[in-house]
Amino acid sequence: MAKLNAKQQAFVTEYLKDFNATQAAIRAGYSEKTARSQGQRLLTNVDIKQLISEKTKDLRQRFSEEAAKALGGLLKSIEDINAQIQAHYTVTARMKAGEQVSDAERLDWLPQKELRMLLKLKSELEQDLLDRAGYKGADKIEHSGDMGLNIVIDYGDGESNE
Repeated sequence: MAKLNAKQQAFVTEYLKDFNATQAAIRAGYSEKTARSQGQRLLTNVDIKQLISEKTKDLRQRFSEEAAKALGGLLKSIEDINAQIQAHYTVTARMKAGEQVSDAERLDWLPQKELRMLLKLKSELEQDLLDRAGYKGADKIEHSGDMGLNIVIDYGDGESNE
């Protein structure tokens, strides 16, 4: 690869910020009047194309590693919340059954407000995970046809209206 001059190096650095050749040329010090044609010309330069390709590959690798770390952290948070919620329900069930629960185990029991907050946080984290995966759930599900439902309203007076 041939040696790039300072302006060409600056163009590559600037181009990688937003992939806009015209703006990159201006920020690299090329004339605003000729920035569009300069940017396009620079993108056809074999050495510049190769350097952009290498740097893009490096960026993709770095982003991939950072995304994997973020995803791992998100999954770990969901697992931790699941463990807390499960511990709460286990202690609650044991207390309702009249079993002895140690003070250490009793710390796993959560007041309703905290439990609701954890469930809400878990739901938000799971939605974030689905959003990052590109999953778009249906906002509304429509159904047509007979579902075979018979709704009975009991007013407590021994009669019912259907």
